[in-house]
Formats: sequence, structure tokens, C-alpha cells
Amino acid sequence: MESRLDGKRGMLDKSGQQFQEWASLFSGKLFVKIVIYADESGTHDPAGKQPASDVPVVGGYMAPRDKWPQFCDDWKAVLDKHQVSYFHYSEWRDALSVVQQKRPLKKKNNPYSRLNEYQLYELLYDLAEIAGRQVPCGGYINLPEVNKINKGYAYAPVFTKFFDDLFDAIKEHWPNLNDDIDLFLDQNTNKEWGDAFRDAHRSCQKMDSRIAGIAFVDKKKFPHWPLQAADMSVYRARQLARPRLLKQQVQSATVLDYILQRNLHPNGFYPVITQELFSEALEVIQKYPSAKRAIFEKTTPLF
Repeated sequence: MESRLDGKRGMLDKSGQQFQEWASLFSGKLFVKIVIYADESGTHDPAGKQPASDVPVVGGYMAPRDKWPQFCDDWKAVLDKHQVSYFHYSEWRDALSVVQQKRPLKKKNNPYSRLNEYQLYELLYDLAEIAGRQVPCGGYINLPEVNKINKGYAYAPVFTKFFDDLFDAIKEHWPNLNDDIDLFLDQNTNKEWGDAFRDAHRSCQKMDSRIAGIAFVDKKKFPHWPLQAADMSVYRARQLARPRLLKQQVQSATVLDYILQRNLHPNGFYPVITQELFSEALEVIQKYPSAKRAIFEKTTPLF
């Protein structure tokens, strides 16, 4: 994630219609114009000492309200196609490691354990193609370094990074937006985390009256499936950010990164085209139709 890869759409099916009905009742009025779904990754240890806790990320996707019903329809269709009930990146990665004979399953009842390697990647690219149709936003920090100077709540700085990028994305994609901006986050059992995020949200409301409601919801339940896309985005963002922040090693973008971030800017997302990325793209577009659609979606495609 940078802090500031189908055809014709048909009629909405039942899930999309339900989304619109639910949305129209939110706060007793028509739903907000811009809706953001955000998730977190690596926020399980405020000291940043436990594995995968040194670079916390908060991020997700934003889109006009009327785009999310189609998202729900398309997301559900892919889950049904692969006979899984939800997407969770860490469980997907766990299943992939088993298939690649790198380690045994970490978690019993992994929903993806019956899929082979091709099917796992097909699921990933099918969902990423849908996720990346929206505008990504988010931020991350080097927690151990920030903790050296930060005297407040450990994750407050990453909340600031998230909202800064949110405002940058709004300004870039919807410069004349006058309507409300609503925010949904995945449920978090850490009360201190939730209270601190609400404080950051209230501070933003004071600076910008367009910042409206906030709610913590269940990513596995309709109509909040966009949080599963946010989960995919932040997990991958943390994989890219850790080498950059901890070791000053710039990670080359992959085809998945392009698919997920292809709407980062109004004119697209154009990473450095390395030989590795070029070779990967040639292989992926031959194997996975959804990845090919994403790569050639823009007027000026990646290649």
C-alpha cells in the first residue's frame, strides 16, 4: 500500500438489493456518498516485539455508496464458485504453505485446505480483481521506532497516517465532494484500540464536517463483505512495508499488488516494471482470466 490488477455489469441480485435497502436506513437517511471499509494488520502487540507486530497497518477501500451493492454481488459469486464462505488472507496463506509443503496447517478447519495451488491462486486473483476496482487508502508505521518518541497510545500514529491518506485520496479522486464520508471497521475486541480509533475519528470530524459515522462490524456477515477485501489489502501492505521500514529494502511490486492498487490514483498505479514483474505478469495472465481483466482494465494498462 502506498501511503500517499468483466465485462458488462448486470442487474443487482438479491444481496445487492438487500444492501441498498439496509444502506437507505442508516442514520435514518439516505446512505453516505463515500463509504470506506478498513481493517488492521499487526496491531496485536503495542510494544512491537511479538512476531509480525513491528509494522502495524490500517487501511482498506473507499467507493461511492452505489458501488458497494455490486461489489457484494460479485464477491459472493466468487466465494460460491470456490465453495468457501469468506476470505481471510492469513488462512489462505496458511493453506498455500501446506500445499507447497512448507509447513503443516496452523489452524484446524481451514476453509481453503481442500483447494490445490492453482485453485488457491485462482480464488485470490478472482477476489483481488473485485477488490481493486475501488480506491485503496491506508497507512503504516515502524512501531519500535515510533515508540521511542511517542508518549501516547501506541497505535495513535498509525491512525493519523490512515486518516491523512484518506483525506489525500478523497482530494485526489473526489476533489469536489460535499457529501458525507462513512467508515466501517472490522470488529476489534481490544477496547483500548477501539476507543483510541474513535478519538482519532472525532478529531477528524472536527477538522472536516464531511466525516460522518463510524461502526465496528463483522466482516463475515452481509453487507460488510468489503472488509474481507480490506483484510487482503492490509495483509499484503504489511508484507511490503516491513522490509522497507525495518531494513530499508524496497520490495518490488507483484502482479497481486498491481491488481489491488490499480486505482490508487485516478490515472492508475504504475510500479517500476522489473524483469521479474514482467515475467510474472506474462505467466499470470495466461493462467488466470480475472488477473488478465484487471491488468488490461485501464485505458493505459500496465504493459
